[in-house]
Amino acid sequence: MSNITKYIIGVVLFLGATSIPLYAQNDVSPKINPGRISGSTRTLISVLEKESGWTISYSNRMCMESNIRLKDENKSLIEHLQDVFARCPFLYVIKDNKVIIRPLNPSEYSYTVSGFIYDDLTSETLPSANIYNRANGAGTVSNNFGYYSITLPAGYNEISASYVGFTGKTKSFELGSDTVINFRLSASIMLRQIDVKGEIPGENISTTNMGAIIIPADEIRQSPALLGETDLVKNIQMLPGVQGGSEGFSGLYVRGGGPDQNLILLDDVPVYNIGHLLGFFSIFNADAVKHVSVHKGSFPARYGGRLSSVVDIRMLEGNKDKVKGNLNLGLLSSGAALDGPVIKDKSSFALSFRRTYLDLIAGLVQRGNDARTNYYFYDLNAKYNHALNDRNKLYLNVYWGRDKYMTSYNFQTVMGDTGSPANQTSINDENNAGWGNFVGGLRWNFLITPKLFSNLTATYSDYRFFIGVQRSKLE
Repeated sequence: MSNITKYIIGVVLFLGATSIPLYAQNDVSPKINPGRISGSTRTLISVLEKESGWTISYSNRMCMESNIRLKDENKSLIEHLQDVFARCPFLYVIKDNKVIIRPLNPSEYSYTVSGFIYDDLTSETLPSANIYNRANGAGTVSNNFGYYSITLPAGYNEISASYVGFTGKTKSFELGSDTVINFRLSASIMLRQIDVKGEIPGENISTTNMGAIIIPADEIRQSPALLGETDLVKNIQMLPGVQGGSEGFSGLYVRGGGPDQNLILLDDVPVYNIGHLLGFFSIFNADAVKHVSVHKGSFPARYGGRLSSVVDIRMLEGNKDKVKGNLNLGLLSSGAALDGPVIKDKSSFALSFRRTYLDLIAGLVQRGNDARTNYYFYDLNAKYNHALNDRNKLYLNVYWGRDKYMTSYNFQTVMGDTGSPANQTSINDENNAGWGNFVGGLRWNFLITPKLFSNLTATYSDYRFFIGVQRSKLE
């Protein structure tokens, strides 16, 4: 007999004499009925060992309780152990007449809960909403698109969602797999008095978001208005560390930086000019704004290219339940806004337009004058979003704004020699200047996994300044 044959026979005999462990896929434990009993974890394990004749070995990391009750049921030993350790998921190994159990590691029995936070009235997503699990202290916040993701242990869980100015909600559920839970919060004006008490933790702070402030659209609309014009930039100027430069103008000087050192984003698209009327008003129509994030320092990694600050402005996405609109009348300009569903609960649109009527007023005042000056500006915001499915969403947003300044001069001269008829010459000079932005963006949100959220954006931003001169002569 060759050496190889002897080696193979030896391995076979060794494996035949060795017991093979059986894992949770093969429950070969005996069926028993210990009756309706109650007691501590150790007491019940002793009873189960006596009834089954098997030995039960367990880790000291298992959940030990003082009072557990078992039902009068005839089932396997493993199923009885699952009732004993109902609050502590475990893995087991069966070897001969012995059961060895150990608790699962958190990564082995934790699941992901994810979803979106909505305004119940408008169906707009709520960014930076708080999600909290009181049982283990885990928490997170929703991103700019209202999406959140949190990892929780298997079993019974409760999570609460809250947002400033809204009534919070709590949902309870049994967690046994990755789950999607959406919240719809209702606006609340009156807040009850609360007392906050606690102790300062001893450990160092591990994460910070220094200098970041979120301004909701409602706060912008309720701020003081100049000549009836609610201005987003003037609201930002009232924040600590921000200066407006000349009084009444829309420049931003953040912690000593210049206006050109600020990164201004409108739905992820950079905007290069933010002023109307030579900076007296900003280009952002409050009726089209959802919320504003101002970062005065410690910029997140996704921003770059500027030294002073980041102003991230998000436009309204539109009501997915019903069509609604509003009309604003001011001393210098008026505007209208309309939003609503295209396909209910699937796609929506939001439109807003604003225009000044300074040119109409100036035209009436300067009627009949040889020299006339005129000026007007307008803004158009449009946004459309469509949910392809629960994991894919498309957004299309457009902004178009222009300033137009015009002057015209009409001169008449009379020329002629003595004794000859006079010749009259009319010279008309027209000067005009204009500037403005056109920005657009196409964005695709894709939920790769409950823990991985992707955002792909194609952007276009154009700023133009033009000057025109025209002279006409009539004899």
